[in-house]
Amino acid sequence: MEKIILYEKWITNRKGGGPGGAYLDKKPKMLLLSIAILVLIIVSIVLVVNYLGRSDEITIAGSTTIYPIMERVADEYMAEHPGLKIYVMGGSSGYGIKAVLSGKIDIGCVSRELTDQERVEYCRFRYPPLVLTPIASDGIVLITYLGNPIDGLTKEEVKDIYAGRIKNWKELGGEDKKITVIGRIKDSGTRDVFKGKIMGGKKLTGEIIERSSNDAVMDTIFANEGAIGYVSLGHVDPRKVEVLTLNGIKPSIESISNGSYPIVRTLYMVTKGEPKGLEREFIDFILSEKGQRIIEEGGFVSI
Repeated sequence: MEKIILYEKWITNRKGGGPGGAYLDKKPKMLLLSIAILVLIIVSIVLVVNYLGRSDEITIAGSTTIYPIMERVADEYMAEHPGLKIYVMGGSSGYGIKAVLSGKIDIGCVSRELTDQERVEYCRFRYPPLVLTPIASDGIVLITYLGNPIDGLTKEEVKDIYAGRIKNWKELGGEDKKITVIGRIKDSGTRDVFKGKIMGGKKLTGEIIERSSNDAVMDTIFANEGAIGYVSLGHVDPRKVEVLTLNGIKPSIESISNGSYPIVRTLYMVTKGEPKGLEREFIDFILSEKGQRIIEEGGFVSI
């Protein structure tokens, strides 16, 4: 009889009728509450980390040829996306490549093709690989001082000038004036394209005055009667320089588009791996109808 009474008390307690039952009833509730709090803490941490790690800015640097149009495209894009900051800097094509690879910037501007060594090192044997997205075409044009009676040269004549074999304009049927040769610095994409298209492996003269940008080349020619240089078509200022024909072909949007002009190149946006997120959205804008219109207004050829 005593055993039956004890068993009934045990049953009652298990059902919550006594102190032991209350404890057992609360235990699973406390466990669920603890789990819920833990989940909330984890979710909060994830949200905070995502917020702090979120980047509402894009950094771009590289080719000074691309720099002015990239500023215009960036200004237009930021106007459509309040809160987004896009920082555009110059440098050179070489700097743009190195800065992307090192993670200093998000997008590099490059105005030349990658060398074979760069393709192997940066695209084939590196992860993530360097990815180039073409955004425009451009021509490198020969410019000279205002009032020069010479209105055109052949590729061979340009090569001889930059190799130091032709030193006076009278050798080309022009005035008796020393030719002051202006070029670009070694890391310049414009210089690399010019050398590849014109020099054909021949060494440049050591008398070249090197400048770091298209505008600096034009300013130097404007201040030096007898000077010759080369710049991007999109940067030509007819108030400062004369534009020469090359092999009888005038540099223009049409001659660059159809490939008849001798020095044509592609302009690129470069990213470390396939562009994603803000980078992808911005590059898509550059390639959009609106973005390409800005490219054309800047004196370049849309793709």
